[in-house]
Amino acid sequence: MDFLPSENARKRMMTLAKVYADNEGNYREQGPNNWSHHWADHVPRNWGLPQQLTRRAVLEQVEFLRREPTDEAAEKVFLSIMVWGFGDTGYGPYRVGVMKSSRPEGLGKYLLGVVDSVDDGSISSYAHILKDNPTKLGPVYATKVAYFMTPGEISPILDSAVVQWVYRHQREWLFNCNTWSVDQYAKYLSYCQELLNEVGGEVPEDQRTLGLVEYLMFVDRAAAGLPKWAKKI
Repeated sequence: MDFLPSENARKRMMTLAKVYADNEGNYREQGPNNWSHHWADHVPRNWGLPQQLTRRAVLEQVEFLRREPTDEAAEKVFLSIMVWGFGDTGYGPYRVGVMKSSRPEGLGKYLLGVVDSVDDGSISSYAHILKDNPTKLGPVYATKVAYFMTPGEISPILDSAVVQWVYRHQREWLFNCNTWSVDQYAKYLSYCQELLNEVGGEVPEDQRTLGLVEYLMFVDRAAAGLPKWAKKI
């Protein structure tokens, strides 16, 4: 099976990148609103997490954690990633509750282990998460942890929206977001890098990341809540 982007995928990504750049999109401002009442049992008020928890806000917390790697800071980052990913979905807090129960030593200690693994690159980080993941941290959310924890946004998220986008433009199922596979994730990274190479010159230099490629695929599959720039497509 050929894991390179098809001509259709390349053309669509180019269209998305141009519209995104022309309308001054900023993917790091993506994040859920009105999440707090769903997460009251897990997120202390004194943490001061913003009501709109954006990618940028979580990435800034990760930078603080790298400077001051404490259990408390790590647990705050882990829960921020989960809140960002689940948003106001009802099952998010339940799944995080199971994760907490599976790690009596604390989710912060788990994430500090991930911090120690990321220096070897995105595949090493993903492999570490796969080997030592808390209960209910499935393949999709493992890639969300990898995305935020790996410097440079070189570990893009692999979820159902991305899988469906790839299928639409390839006409075959290249990836499965419900499978734990280091080999598949490595191929997905290469796929995204090929698309970034194709369109990188269209977007601002500080946004030329694999995170942007994943975001463009995600937005292109979104049914509602589109950012302003995407309504121009």
